[in-house]
Amino acid sequence: MFVKKDSPLFNPRRNQDHLPPATTDLNYAGKPTTDPSKIIPNNLTEMYSEMVRNVSTLEDFYGAKYVTGDKPDPGPGTVERGSHTALHVLWSIWRGLRGPKPKDFPESDWLNANFLFYDENAQLVRVKVADTLENQKMGFVWQEEQKGQGKRRRIASDRGIEVDTAKFVRFEVYINDEDDKADEIIDKAEYAGCYSQVPHKNSTKVKSKIRLGLTELLEDLDVEDDDKILVSLVPRAGGEDITIGGIKIIYAS
Repeated sequence: MFVKKDSPLFNPRRNQDHLPPATTDLNYAGKPTTDPSKIIPNNLTEMYSEMVRNVSTLEDFYGAKYVTGDKPDPGPGTVERGSHTALHVLWSIWRGLRGPKPKDFPESDWLNANFLFYDENAQLVRVKVADTLENQKMGFVWQEEQKGQGKRRRIASDRGIEVDTAKFVRFEVYINDEDDKADEIIDKAEYAGCYSQVPHKNSTKVKSKIRLGLTELLEDLDVEDDDKILVSLVPRAGGEDITIGGIKIIYAS
């Protein structure tokens, strides 16, 4: 949609390296990767991790709750790439995978939060968050699939990530990975997920966290009953700008 010259989205100044037939790299780590044989399996692994393997609770997918009085950047949610239309499809799919489990945070402060917009008739209307959570109310729907999920185990860096907001950073998390040499391919059972940050204009130190589901990963590695597991953090970009305060494993339904 960005290459059609008669489209309002067309801009001749766009970086031509990012236009078709280039393949989007969801695991960009500061250095461009152009080899589709590496990009595609990495993208598939990342999306499966973000949509199925690592997300069991609402906070795993949507991100940590950010309530009035809390410190900024409590923790990011799942992957967001490309157009927001594509993101809405992913949200709908994930909600379908929840089955009978809660799909939204129940707090009234969240559901009753509201915004003012002008409609197609230039009339000012008030819209609550609760009004936007069901696609049917918005006038569209996608096919839903259901898949039951049991009790999950996850790894958390509990507000232990300290990072400079002006820096691009990314590190990956691996479990019981015996490979001493970092590889560009993340399509492996030991890959648990990643943390990445797009740089902002103003430089300031913030603390954040990530939460990664481990149940399926530990089962794949046949170590779900082990007393100890090895957690490896592999810096891909801006490693010198990150401080990790701690890691812990907790159970959550």
